[in-house]
Amino acid sequence: KRLVEPAAALGIDAVVIDTSPSVGELQEQALRAADGVLIPCAVDYLATDGVYNITLTLKRLVDEFKWPGRILGILPTFYDTVTRESKATLQDLQKRFTGLILEPVNRATVPRECAVEGKTIYEMEASGRAARQYQAVVEKMLDMAEIKPGDLVYDLGCGDGRIVVTAAKKYGVKAVGYDINPERVQESLANVKSNKVEHLVTI
Repeated sequence: KRLVEPAAALGIDAVVIDTSPSVGELQEQALRAADGVLIPCAVDYLATDGVYNITLTLKRLVDEFKWPGRILGILPTFYDTVTRESKATLQDLQKRFTGLILEPVNRATVPRECAVEGKTIYEMEASGRAARQYQAVVEKMLDMAEIKPGDLVYDLGCGDGRIVVTAAKKYGVKAVGYDINPERVQESLANVKSNKVEHLVTI
């Protein structure tokens, strides 16, 4: 509430809050502030159980705090088209969360290497399948947020600036990205410059 009301008063139309996947105090506060939630989920049993736990948290927020939000979608990640486990888990997700499952992001070695190298997917393999699939997720997320020309978009934890750059290029909106990691800030600035949206995006 302390975030949302001042943001609205400043004319900010959309705020993206990116948190770690675990469920804790910070994540719960982010959920309370949000009016739409996109849940990434690795396609394995334990992760899908985690999605169920998040939905229980959201139900509690509705019951206790009259949370007005909704689940925008559930994004299956690390999907392996070869293994039976992946296929069975995806089918289970589709049954338990009918109509909410987005197009899965396939398993690839690049995301794992990114974690080791401390780099983004776009730095490791900008034209690879994983980068293309995650870019599609960014565009889908902005569509779900109903971004329109004239809006002002904020991204808290902007990483390499992918969301704010896409918002500026696709919708022509002004956007502001924040990140506490100096390396991510520099990547964002470089991304803004290479996409020629300096007049629309501030990092």
